[in-house]
Amino acid sequence: MSGCLEMVAAAGPALVARATVVLVVAAALAAVLRSSSAAERHLVWACALAAVLALPAIHRAIPAWPILPVVGTGDGSARPAADGPIAIPADAVVAAAA
Repeated sequence: MSGCLEMVAAAGPALVARATVVLVVAAALAAVLRSSSAAERHLVWACALAAVLALPAIHRAIPAWPILPVVGTGDGSARPAADGPIAIPADAVVAAAA
């Protein structure tokens, strides 16, 4: 039982963040559909709730996909630049977005 609790504690912040994004998108879509029928807005909220409820199962079933840059070796082949996930500095992300 403690293994399950440890998994929930480790995945908790990521699941809360993803659920928040899903619900914010649903709220924005419901606001856009304000002049639409109640059935359409209800469908938006029902899909959002289903997605939030499915998040833990999806999080557990689908493994993480680390993004690794690939570098050329000079002989035409390629290899990953690192053996594991790499950290991207926040200033590099901001500079790339500008």
